[in-house]
Amino acid sequence: MPRRSRTIIARRLRRDATDAERLLWRALRESGMTWKFRRQHPIGRHVADFACPARKLAIELDGGKMKGLRCIFGGRTAVRRVLFIAAQAAAMWNPTLKAFKQRLLASGKKPKVAIIAVMRKLVVTLNAMVRDNRTWQAQPA
Repeated sequence: MPRRSRTIIARRLRRDATDAERLLWRALRESGMTWKFRRQHPIGRHVADFACPARKLAIELDGGKMKGLRCIFGGRTAVRRVLFIAAQAAAMWNPTLKAFKQRLLASGKKPKVAIIAVMRKLVVTLNAMVRDNRTWQAQPA
């Protein structure tokens, strides 16, 4: 996206701020912090709700018009694809992860949200196994 387009989008987002963005912006201004924040700051191809470039910090809020809407972009696409397939297989055949996914679906989560949660649980579990030098232990559902 051309720089000019990002700037126009950022200006529109500043003008049409959500209630959550207005509240946080007021709190940041009145906090007395020495860090300088920018609202709706273009970063690469994206626009961050709040950014402190000096500290390389970006804040994204979930509220108002965008609440609950998500899209995935950037990052390691190949890793994400492999993990998605692995999570689908694990949620089908592993009793623990299958029960976890079923609980999420029963509570009203969308199928894509449930499988993303399974992906995260799989990564966290595998990281803990590597950290503790353990092998997979089947646990009852």
